[in-house]
Amino acid sequence: MIVCPEGREEEVVTRLARVGYDNSVGFLKGSFLSWEKTGRKIDTIIQETAKELEEKNKKEINILDVRKSTEYNVEHIESAKNKPLNDLFNHYKEIDKEKKYHIHCAGGYRSVIYISILKSKGYKNLIDVIGGYAAIKRTNIPKTEIICSNTKN
Repeated sequence: MIVCPEGREEEVVTRLARVGYDNSVGFLKGSFLSWEKTGRKIDTIIQETAKELEEKNKKEINILDVRKSTEYNVEHIESAKNKPLNDLFNHYKEIDKEKKYHIHCAGGYRSVIYISILKSKGYKNLIDVIGGYAAIKRTNIPKTEIICSNTKN
């Protein structure tokens, strides 16, 4: 079930299909506002900027990079663990429910989906990094060197 701003339903279906979710059953007519107006329970996702992540104590940070392993292998935050969205249902139980995690993808769409799924399974301490790795690249957070395999002998 999709909940998105009115008029963006097709875009959301397309974006979900690009990351492997192509069995959408419908959307909430009237967007999130219609749900909220009924007084039903709502939940939110905590977000932080890449700059805020940079300022945190690195020893206390658990970072999950939910991009595909091919993206992660090119370049990533040194301390990040790769837990791709497209493989979430095979590894989510490896994620400790008691720990806090900062979660990012390339630009921000997959991380929000990832967090939403984990929240539905009882996870609570999840923070989305706004702008994903594109924003992280502009910080001084330690990253691996870019690996280029296009060399000639």
